[in-house]
Amino acid sequence: MVLWTDNPLARLLVTSLEESDDRPAIFLCQKAAAAEIDSTRSGTAWTVSRSGANSAAHASFAERFHSQAGRPPTTEAAATYDAVSLVLAALRQAGPNRARLRDQLSRTPNFVGVSGRVAFDGAGNNLAPIDVVAVPLSGDGSSRGPAEARR
Repeated sequence: MVLWTDNPLARLLVTSLEESDDRPAIFLCQKAAAAEIDSTRSGTAWTVSRSGANSAAHASFAERFHSQAGRPPTTEAAATYDAVSLVLAALRQAGPNRARLRDQLSRTPNFVGVSGRVAFDGAGNNLAPIDVVAVPLSGDGSSRGPAEARR
């Protein structure tokens, strides 16, 4: 079963599945897997994560983000941080000229940021690898989020 929803609704759906006799495999979108899912169900749910998102750079970013925001960063926060970092690096090289900035960005085939590798082909397709990550449902009323599951 694929749960493409936010975390609060995913928690409700997982809880309702616990009451049924059918125990389907559960695949969570990143938004659904962003926080713990309280569960009495034993087993594993699955989600995807960008490769390299568990690096030292990400850990440092997550610590700084948490100290400022009071919560762990979302996947979108890390990707936004990388996008701004990439544009700033290109601006430093090209200056405030749109054409040179575009050219500088197109000459940056690989950028390793806090969310992992950022890479696009000439058509703008994302080439960054992703990992399928297990999110254990412990059966004791809690789960570890995907970031803890990867450790």
